[in-house]
Amino acid sequence: MSFSNHADAPDDRPDAIIRTRLTDTFVNIIGNSGPFNIGKHLREWHSDTLPYILSAPASPGRTPTPKRIILTYDAGEHSITLPPGRIFGFTQNAGIVKSMTFIFPTEPLSWEETVREYKRLVALWDDAGWTRHATAPHLPAVTDTIRPEDFHKSLGINFVKIGRWRAPDAPYVVTTLTVEHYNSSPSASVTPPAVLSKPLPKDAPDRYLFKVYFKLIDDTVRKEISDLYKARRIAVNGSKDKEIPLSVWLEDPDWRPEGWNGKYIK
Repeated sequence: MSFSNHADAPDDRPDAIIRTRLTDTFVNIIGNSGPFNIGKHLREWHSDTLPYILSAPASPGRTPTPKRIILTYDAGEHSITLPPGRIFGFTQNAGIVKSMTFIFPTEPLSWEETVREYKRLVALWDDAGWTRHATAPHLPAVTDTIRPEDFHKSLGINFVKIGRWRAPDAPYVVTTLTVEHYNSSPSASVTPPAVLSKPLPKDAPDRYLFKVYFKLIDDTVRKEISDLYKARRIAVNGSKDKEIPLSVWLEDPDWRPEGWNGKYIK
C-alpha cells in the first residue's frame, strides 16, 4: 500500500547502487556506484564539510534522480546489503565519510510486515558477524520485542531503537537500527514514499519505516579526518577555518601534508 500521489506511468530511471563504508572517500563512492551517476548530484558550491544527501522520489521530476537506492555497507566478508530505500546521506570532511544514514524500504510497511522485517534485519546483522554493542551494561544491545504502543508519543517523529552493533572489521564503527513511525513524519518531506503532496489523514492506518545510522565512535579516527581537511585548507587558502570546494578533494583525494602518518586515514 502506498500513500504517495504519483501516476502509474512507467519509471525507467536507473537505481543508485552504492557500496561504501565509513572512512571511505567520495571518489570511491562515485566509482563504486551505478548505474545512476551520483557524482552529477554534486554542485559547484559543495564544500569540504557539507553533508551529502541523495533521494529517490517515488516519481520522476525535472531533476535527475534514481528510481531506488540500494546500499551495501562494505565490511569485507561481513558486508551487509539492505533493502532498497529512498533516502541516503552521509557527513564528510575532506571527501571522507564520517557518518551515514539510510531510510528504507521504498514504501512504508504495515505493522505485521514491520515485525517480520525487524526479525529478519536483526538476524542479518548477527549472521554477518557484527557484534551486538549496548550503550550501557544494564541496557540490551538488541530489543527483543516491539509493540505498536511504543510509537504513540505526543510530539515529534515516533521511533524505537531495535539494535546496535559494532563492525567486526573496524571496531571504531557502530551502527544503530531504528523503526520509524511513518504517520508522524512531516508531510511533503523527503521521507518515503517521497514526495507527499498533503498530510496523511488522521484515520490513516499506521505505517513504519526503518532507519540505519553508521557512526565513528573513536575520537582518534575523527581527529585524523579533521587534521587532514584543516591541513588542506591551509595549503589552499592559508586558513584552516575557510572552506574549500569539495572538488579539490575529488580531483586529488590522495593529497596528504608533508610528514603525514595517519593510522586510519593513510
